[in-house]
Amino acid sequence: MGRQYSLGVGPQALPAVKSYPWWLRYLPGRIQFLDDFEGVLKWELVAGVVTKYSGIEVFEGTNALSLVTGAVAGNVAQAQVYLGYFPKCRAAFQMRWHALNAADTTMRKMQVRLEFRDGVNNNQVYIQYLKNLTTPQNKWQLQNPAGTWDDIPGAAQNIDTTKSIHHFLRLVADLTVSPPLLLSFESDNLLIENLAIALRSVAAPGVPYINMALETETDVALASTAYFDALCLSDREP
Repeated sequence: MGRQYSLGVGPQALPAVKSYPWWLRYLPGRIQFLDDFEGVLKWELVAGVVTKYSGIEVFEGTNALSLVTGAVAGNVAQAQVYLGYFPKCRAAFQMRWHALNAADTTMRKMQVRLEFRDGVNNNQVYIQYLKNLTTPQNKWQLQNPAGTWDDIPGAAQNIDTTKSIHHFLRLVADLTVSPPLLLSFESDNLLIENLAIALRSVAAPGVPYINMALETETDVALASTAYFDALCLSDREP
């Protein structure tokens, strides 16, 4: 299917749908961006090796996004895409992802960066899974208003980065306030709701747009590989 923009799909549209594609389970918000990485790869290379992968690591359809770092500790692989800005609201981001490495000590982190540039401020929703930092960490973190990383309370989680386990990640953020607030966080069986964690907002006058980036980093002198699939960004979340 590839990505689609401003579909305006809501629960009221369900009876009219003849076949139910994977993205219908991401309702009830209005879908602004979808990518199952079918068709031409739309993501830009920032660092590392970024490819459209086709094989057993795919979650939906026949393709996924693959990021591979270099074999130097601290080396990153990153891809990004740009979108038109939508009205300030509660927005949700969700995807499937997994890392596949020879050892559970290889990957340092997997990071998602969402920048909602409204023409005045760059409202940043940055989250990362910190797997290793010389020693095992196994926890989720958010970038705070000062630009440093804080642990999400109650979000310690040991994710196996040596097996093809397609993990689910979902965030809901309130963009109607500045700085934005993280309202809920979900990773597989870990669900934390009723949050109001302040994120970062910095002055950035200019044309409004959204920037989305996916990144992985290695912690050792070995390449680290991560796969991403079934990605969705929606607005007007309840």
